[in-house]
Amino acid sequence: MSHQPLLKLMIIVFIMLFGIGASALLVFAQGPVDNTFTYQGRLIRTGQYYNGSCNFGFRLYDQATGGSQVGAAQTVLGVTVQDGYFTTNLNSGNEFGATAFTGNKRFLAVEVQCPGDAAFVPLNSQRVELKAAPYALYALTTTAITIPWSAVTNKPVGFADNDDNINTYTSGYGLTLQGSQFNVVTPTIVAAIPNTYQYRVSGTCSDTNAIRVVNANGTVSCDSSGTGATIVPGEGITLTGSVFSIDEVYVQRRVAVDCGPGQAIRAINPDGSPQCEPIPQGDVTEVVAGAGLSGGGTSGDVSLAVPNGGITSSMLADSAVTNVKLQAGIVNNARLATGAVDSAAIQNKTITFADMAGPCPDGQTIKWQAVNNSWGCAVDSIASYIGGDGLDISDNLVSVNTGTGVKMDENDQLALDFEFPGTGTSPLTARSDHTHGSDYVSFSTTSASNDATGSYSGGFSVTKIRNQPVDSADPGYGDILKYDGAQWTFADYDFPLTLDVQYVSETYSDANGTHTVYCPTGYTIVGGGCECADDDLLEISDSGGGWYCDCDNGSSDTNKAHAICLKSTYP
Repeated sequence: MSHQPLLKLMIIVFIMLFGIGASALLVFAQGPVDNTFTYQGRLIRTGQYYNGSCNFGFRLYDQATGGSQVGAAQTVLGVTVQDGYFTTNLNSGNEFGATAFTGNKRFLAVEVQCPGDAAFVPLNSQRVELKAAPYALYALTTTAITIPWSAVTNKPVGFADNDDNINTYTSGYGLTLQGSQFNVVTPTIVAAIPNTYQYRVSGTCSDTNAIRVVNANGTVSCDSSGTGATIVPGEGITLTGSVFSIDEVYVQRRVAVDCGPGQAIRAINPDGSPQCEPIPQGDVTEVVAGAGLSGGGTSGDVSLAVPNGGITSSMLADSAVTNVKLQAGIVNNARLATGAVDSAAIQNKTITFADMAGPCPDGQTIKWQAVNNSWGCAVDSIASYIGGDGLDISDNLVSVNTGTGVKMDENDQLALDFEFPGTGTSPLTARSDHTHGSDYVSFSTTSASNDATGSYSGGFSVTKIRNQPVDSADPGYGDILKYDGAQWTFADYDFPLTLDVQYVSETYSDANGTHTVYCPTGYTIVGGGCECADDDLLEISDSGGGWYCDCDNGSSDTNKAHAICLKSTYP
């Protein structure tokens, strides 16, 4: 029985070696063996690594482009994507078929649908070639290794005496027992592709060297030229072994070809190849210069230009040319024909005070200066007006003079005053403190002189008042004396004379900024004024019984027009 320990040891080593290949491809099934394999990738959307949950679709082909589809399509729903990375199991239901992987090349087409996508979209422009796991290359290798019994350490207690004296055996996983002989069960290999899988790496390099190449048999080639620095691929770069490559999902390949004559590039594929389409033939046979243009032609390169005077007013829409459309200073005297800009060529109110020389000081407005035929600044206040005969103007108040001959009656109205107050020695004909007999006719006078004629018995006639002649015509009933600038005449006025002054003010918001305020019926306008928002008064005038204001601020609701009205009443 001395041969039995060696036989059992060889079987154990054989199983261990086979177990390496089996663990890589799951070729030794402890239960039913399936055809599932794991696929990993990284998802980039709009230039960013995606985070979330997406649906993925997979199709297997036998060629990188074109070819035939292997098996059916597989859709995996709700795959978690973190920092772009995702992992999923494929072919778990034999979607690609139980014999999809029999040593031939396979290429995987991937498509994705994330939240917000109406349908699945291709993840890559090219199919991904599937590579086999390294140790699966040698899953069929069954080379046995002979090891001397004396070289085995840590022997079980039953074998420590170098004698196999155990008479009862049972076959374990992967073995059969017939009598006293064990046999290895022939394993079932799934899709082991030759010349693709890697032997276990058994070689090493010294401390100062680095592994440069891993050979197919597990040995290594070393290199001592490295600096010891660790180089890792950055964004848009992939590293396969020692070879860095550009990630075509992230970086565009160079466009090395064109579309040729008569073709236009419609799109550029990730591999740099263009998608071309025919350029439609044009149907323009002639370019004709229309109104306001010159040039054109029927062949070759043609051009159009705007000649001097080509654009007329009829070609411009209303309000089309604004200040923002004109370059600063572009419209100068040289650009304008003599007499081209007159009142008829300027829309009403389009030239504002801001377009004129200025600004004026606070409280002033623009006013036409007839002296030098230009616009200037003037005080926008009623104080700038001068009151006529019998009128006083102070600030914004217009009043009638009171004093000698005029007073305010008990109804606060103007009335004539024949009680002449005062003191002194001036030769007034009527005073309250003394008299001058030579200046008037007394009861005892028998004849008249100076400003009167006639006698007491025959009657007296006044010929002068204040050294001004009196009309010799007979007065009528209720007449009064009125000085007309040359003499005193009789006028048809009754007493007492009443003067009524009214100040009429109206706020308006006319679209053109203009308004006329009128006096009430029976009143005569003697003055007026305007208050314009932002002090932009353009024109004021007496307008046939009313006061006219023109404020250059259309539709302002703070414009005011004022009229000073006078009415005389005689009972």
